[in-house]
Amino acid sequence: PAAASYAYQALPGPSHSAVVAVPTGAGKSAVADLAVQHAATTGWILYLAPTNALVSQIRRQLRADHPGITIREFFGGAEYTTLDGETLQNLTAGQVFVMTPEKCSLALRQSPEAFATMSLCVLDEAHILGDDHGRGQLTELVLSEVLTRAPSGQALLMSALIANPDAIADWLTESHGRATVVIR
Repeated sequence: PAAASYAYQALPGPSHSAVVAVPTGAGKSAVADLAVQHAATTGWILYLAPTNALVSQIRRQLRADHPGITIREFFGGAEYTTLDGETLQNLTAGQVFVMTPEKCSLALRQSPEAFATMSLCVLDEAHILGDDHGRGQLTELVLSEVLTRAPSGQALLMSALIANPDAIADWLTESHGRATVVIR
């Protein structure tokens, strides 16, 4: 039902940002798969997850579910890297970059112009935005900058634990001028 609601309210495109607040096992991954598949035709996709373990899990799942899409994974925190594949070079539509917010902060400093062609930013475990400590605040700042630098980019924020999905949707709509739907 979550993927059907998302498709009905936010697609084609995605034409709207979305906050998906559904329980574990209710279809958040199906929503993300649908959003990635649609956004891959117009730009590259940023997929944020709060831990390196989740980044690896998401990368494996995306590779299994989307064999025709290039999935790249960025490891580590905010440290500088020159590893092949861990820079935003040679961007083409249909690529998915999976990383932590800390690694995205580094990517924003190294290649801010690269985000202009991003079509979708997925934030898994979006309840981290409510964390008043460093990780939540950093994630909010990174998400804000990413969406500011991506004029046509949409956001998909997902979590089973979001206590205030309407408030987050209002924040996305007001701060970034993008219509946002809430999927429950």
